[in-house]
Amino acid sequence: MTAKENLEKTLKLLGWSRKRLAREVYVELYDNDNPKEMLNFEGKVKKEFQRATTKQEKFEFYMKIISNHREFKTLDLVFPNYQSSSLLSNALVEGLSLISKQISDDMVKKT
Repeated sequence: MTAKENLEKTLKLLGWSRKRLAREVYVELYDNDNPKEMLNFEGKVKKEFQRATTKQEKFEFYMKIISNHREFKTLDLVFPNYQSSSLLSNALVEGLSLISKQISDDMVKKT
């Protein structure tokens, strides 16, 4: 499952539209709540969902932001958050990443 699909599924579970996602992300990123800028940001997010060229990291970033939202916490879901460490070898990090991805994919399939 791609980051975009995961985000869309989470939005559905939350009962949020893409517009609501954009508003929540905007409020989290910017100190001012300028209605015109917020409207522009909503359009930007809408286009990101429509474009096939939008990087998956963008959707992961949005997911990370909404995973800290109080409404997300009521879903009883877990969003993995990797913290790098120089204590582990690259081979071990790769192996653990693959295991983590498989667990996350399996959990998403069950919801």
